[in-house]
Amino acid sequence: MWRTDGAHAVRALADLCRPLVRYTACDGASVALISNAAHDLLYATDEVALALDDLQFATGHGPCFDALRTGSPVLVDDVARGADSRWPGFSGDATRIGVGSIVAVPLSAARAPIGVLELHRQGAGALTARQLDAVDHCAAQIARTLLDMVARSESGDPGFPRLRPHVDMAVGMIMVQLSVSPDEALSRLRAAAYAARRPVEDLAVEVTERRARFHRGQDTSDSTGG
Repeated sequence: MWRTDGAHAVRALADLCRPLVRYTACDGASVALISNAAHDLLYATDEVALALDDLQFATGHGPCFDALRTGSPVLVDDVARGADSRWPGFSGDATRIGVGSIVAVPLSAARAPIGVLELHRQGAGALTARQLDAVDHCAAQIARTLLDMVARSESGDPGFPRLRPHVDMAVGMIMVQLSVSPDEALSRLRAAAYAARRPVEDLAVEVTERRARFHRGQDTSDSTGG
């Protein structure tokens, strides 16, 4: 049985993303598979790309979600100007982590968006038409690469890397603690991480290690007691 390991998938994505980052004069990129039920970050070139994806995962809005919903690229040439009108609070949060401009392009399979390629720059500025063409081409290559990995796996599990491996377990524990649905438990986890200005995965680790607990009647994880 052929199965991709996480390291192989990371190398394949790095081989596609890193040359694109250099060509577009961007500072970083990320690749995520996103659906109504999941948001799996597969690859990030740097800590800022990771933080940008985590910000959108925590809030449930941002360029990557709009790109997925519309099936079209989302260009934010200057995060500091106008982003808040589309995604309340996003401008300040993105600027705080060092993001000045963003390009989010959907990854598509059979014309249906399955994820997003997202690039960022520290400063404001638009990509050229040739650079945007390169981003579109790379997004198509990434989608084909991911689909090929799935197709070559007899089990249907290509072993993609998971950069938030503790979230699912934490959601299960919060479901029990609060007697809520999986969607509600995930919403509570994301909201608590955002309120504390912490990565969702970091809080998920604390929940799974029983260093953080959610209690009924509390909206955020000031529920971090024993």
